[in-house]
Amino acid sequence: MLLLRGYAPAEFFSKLLGLALAAGRRGDTPFAVLYVDLDNFKGINDLLGHSAGDLLLKTAAQRMAGVVRETDLVARLGGDEFAVLQTDVADPSTAGTLAAKLRAVLAEPLILDGNLLRITASIGIAMYAPEVSTAEEILTQADRALYRAKEEGRDRYRFHSQELDAIVHERVSMAEDLRAGIDRNELELYYQPQVTVATGRIVGVEALVRWNHPRLGQLKPGAFLPAAERTGVIVQLGAWVLNRACQQFREWREQGLGPPLIAVNLSASQLKLGLDFCRYVQATLDKWGLSPRDLEFDVPESVLSEAYGTNPDVLQKLRDMGVRLAIDDFGAEYTSMGRVKAYHVERLKIAPYFINSMTSSDADAGAVRLMFHLASKLGVEIVAKSVETEEQQAFLLSAVDGANAQGFYYSQPLAAGQATDYLRLKQEESHAAGESARLLLPSTSKH
Repeated sequence: MLLLRGYAPAEFFSKLLGLALAAGRRGDTPFAVLYVDLDNFKGINDLLGHSAGDLLLKTAAQRMAGVVRETDLVARLGGDEFAVLQTDVADPSTAGTLAAKLRAVLAEPLILDGNLLRITASIGIAMYAPEVSTAEEILTQADRALYRAKEEGRDRYRFHSQELDAIVHERVSMAEDLRAGIDRNELELYYQPQVTVATGRIVGVEALVRWNHPRLGQLKPGAFLPAAERTGVIVQLGAWVLNRACQQFREWREQGLGPPLIAVNLSASQLKLGLDFCRYVQATLDKWGLSPRDLEFDVPESVLSEAYGTNPDVLQKLRDMGVRLAIDDFGAEYTSMGRVKAYHVERLKIAPYFINSMTSSDADAGAVRLMFHLASKLGVEIVAKSVETEEQQAFLLSAVDGANAQGFYYSQPLAAGQATDYLRLKQEESHAAGESARLLLPSTSKH
């Protein structure tokens, strides 16, 4: 019988661990076991008495049960030792992130019988692997990792593999640093224009995040997004990006400079929030007085495949709201054109690989032409990403009608102030071109 949400007796925990092992061997998502030991519990128990010790154990169990997901389970194995069965752990960083949360919540001050206490915990982590055959074996691995955590000074977590330790600690440290960086306003959005190749007319702007790290300098997304994705910080980061991008779009609109749309990248973790994410998007648009048609989400092919057919179908809900959808890095993986039609995708953004090689490879040049042809048949726009050379520009002009593009050839990503100047310049050029065309029109006056 469950005693708390996410908390269960040791016997029930053992049964569920056995079921998780069996499911893992059938190919289900891997899991992790975290072995938690309260540091110096015996001294507290001896000093304050067993009743206080029992209350401390109950408080620790409640705190741990409060930070695990509903699909996870906490159990007391005996004494001051607990175990956590964490489900759906595709990457070890997920277990490392939970271990960090458990340490933090257990370390919160506690008043016990008039005494102010702060307890720490040592945690050992074992990841499921196909070669693990019994529940006892994976618990032993977690116990050995726990022993190593204690040997190295307590108040820390360790994996059963030292190699995993190094990898996960680096990722989790980066993610926690990023979380703090968001709170310290260290992040900044840059904006890269998207233009019509033939005319240079701006058809959109993509928001790209940069991290002004106080020690490492300005970091591009490749340096921190993988850690953010694996640890879940991507959700907080994505919320910040969406809010800031909408705020900037509103400022441009008030200045009469607003491009047709602003594009923001969408992650798989954000989609997993379900309808809560859709509500957040609508609330953000309302906050800045924008229409859903002002916003475009760039969805990688892999995320589109993962999201298709889920319940609730967040992408379909976003589309029903009126938000534009674009498939990012199109051609990098397999995408069903049926999904393009089902979601009423409005733009396909060709993977940089094809753009980089289309002027040197007949096969890739043919692939680009085919992508534009398919898009034309479906009534979908295409954006050629990472256009950097005059040769690539010339190819798009000669081979494709109505191509759109973005890349260093047109503009590098620009800080907000620079992007504002760029938009104002393009607006002035457009007005000047329009005035010149008007003056060149033949006179219709009668003599």
